[in-house]
Amino acid sequence: MTKEGGGLLRLIVSIVGDMLTLPTIMDKTSQHSEVGQDLSPVDLSNVKMFAQRVMGLAEYRENYLVAKMSDVTPNLAALIDEVDKLLVLV
Repeated sequence: MTKEGGGLLRLIVSIVGDMLTLPTIMDKTSQHSEVGQDLSPVDLSNVKMFAQRVMGLAEYRENYLVAKMSDVTPNLAALIDEVDKLLVLV
């Protein structure tokens, strides 16, 4: 087994929580065949940059909406904040 494969197995075990379900997961994943080819380092870099950009835009959108809502409708923003806190407690 390669070094990367061992790390992947440890990651799966840490997510699943036990070694007993690992064979079931491995059997199910081995039944699916991969389509396509490996990513080149340039493609991988582009995918990572795109994902970072999408995450940045999502964060910007959330901050923008919170700020805009506080400016436009402060009472509704406060009400939604209180409801959100109650939902977290449930």
